[in-house]
Amino acid sequence: EMLEIDKPLYFQANPLMYPFRTPIDSKIGSWLREAVDKAHHKEIVQIRISGGSVPLSFFINELEIPAVLVPLVNPDNNQHSPNENLRLGNYVDGIRTITSILISSID
Repeated sequence: EMLEIDKPLYFQANPLMYPFRTPIDSKIGSWLREAVDKAHHKEIVQIRISGGSVPLSFFINELEIPAVLVPLVNPDNNQHSPNENLRLGNYVDGIRTITSILISSID
């Protein structure tokens, strides 16, 4: 049917969300690392980039503010698929982590 139409329909996709990155060795990165280390009484594992779609980049880029994401899920959580799960230990650790972040001052 499309071939019979003299004005075919075109679709041009644009990215819905642009990426953002705050350097891990920045002031906010150091603050976050210290807050999370303090929450767990040990040095955390840092991963510079992780995948995901969070519609924050417009605000972060327009306001020129640093931002970080702190994932709390287990690696085998089947995110957005059947049997999606969150290990209860991650939930409890997440409460500890977020509490420490919220009460830590940025120097």
